[in-house]
Amino acid sequence: QEAAKVALKNGHTTVHTMIGNGYSDLKHYGLIRNHLQDFPVEFILYPQISDIDKALEVGSPRIGGCLLADGSFGSHTAALTEPYHDRPDSYGVLYRTDLFWKKFISRAHRKNLQIAVHCIGDAAIAQILKFYEEVNQKDPKDLRHEIIHNELASESMLDRMSRISVSAVMQPMFDRLWAGEGCLYQKVLGKERTLHTNRLASVEQRKILLCGGSDWYITAMKALQGIDAAVNLHNPLERISRYNAVRMYTSNAAHLSFDENRLGTLTPGKQADMVCLKEDIFNADNISNIEIKSVIKKGILFQISSN
Repeated sequence: QEAAKVALKNGHTTVHTMIGNGYSDLKHYGLIRNHLQDFPVEFILYPQISDIDKALEVGSPRIGGCLLADGSFGSHTAALTEPYHDRPDSYGVLYRTDLFWKKFISRAHRKNLQIAVHCIGDAAIAQILKFYEEVNQKDPKDLRHEIIHNELASESMLDRMSRISVSAVMQPMFDRLWAGEGCLYQKVLGKERTLHTNRLASVEQRKILLCGGSDWYITAMKALQGIDAAVNLHNPLERISRYNAVRMYTSNAAHLSFDENRLGTLTPGKQADMVCLKEDIFNADNISNIEIKSVIKKGILFQISSN
């Protein structure tokens, strides 16, 4: 309930959220699923487990959300193909074997589950892409499998993602917080590789489904901050337009969960979900600071005070 209040206050009508501990504990999944109508916002649930049978048992159309293929840049556990700039003897960590991912991805795909895996480093992205490609070649399906974060993807990796319609769920605020001059990314990756993180424009140019997230609590659950960060990335070549940044958090997010026919755009016949802002998001000087006046969810008006 508290998370729903935070989401509503910050202008959200729907939130993609993980439930579970990353292994096999689904204790809270049924609780939330059975009370979805009790919240002022809509939750799209991701069972954060690796147990395919349990995901099927609860009737989930997807599995994962942030199942870890690797770790993070800050802890030097993101898996890299070249060593860390500040630790030349370290390449990070692939948390699971190829055999694990081969079995997991093959079976989940066969059972028509959308798969979402956390990949920060390029070695982790390459590991998961290999098996996404394999299942797509054997049995093509529109499941919109996800790479969460997709932080350090090469040109060839992005091309491969595009060919098999893998979705990229990315967090533009990571760039704002950690990719600036002298910040974390430059310290651990060096300046050159930092320019190849958060490649929003490169993803978009390949028509890869690009969605925005917060990784809450890692960054605030505030889409306006993410949109502002996406149009002002430290690397100008990877910035995207305001219109497309808004799409990351609206129509693209709806498409990710197969809800494009009911959510994501203000279209006759779709659900009446919208946020009312004090300023025009396409002309405001600072998108992050736009005041949220109200939120409408399924036609119900919620007055919001952003102060």
